[in-house]
Amino acid sequence: MAGRVLCGSAPQRLYGLAQVSMKTQAVGVDELRQAHVAGFKGVMMPGDPGEADYDDPIWVPVFRTAEDWTCRARSTS
Repeated sequence: MAGRVLCGSAPQRLYGLAQVSMKTQAVGVDELRQAHVAGFKGVMMPGDPGEADYDDPIWVPVFRTAEDWTCRARSTS
């Protein structure tokens, strides 16, 4: 994986983030799980999600998945 190659020289201070689409909450949960399995330490989420803004309750499963992973989620807006 490219992230491991790029971050491997200093893994204690460099880590890879996955870019996720958040087209729907179901896609978001799936993308978070894939990023975790791939070894990413966190994700970057779009500032304009596909279904509703992030304060809408439909996104609760996404944030619960991130909490389970103790993922660093950051909006790119």
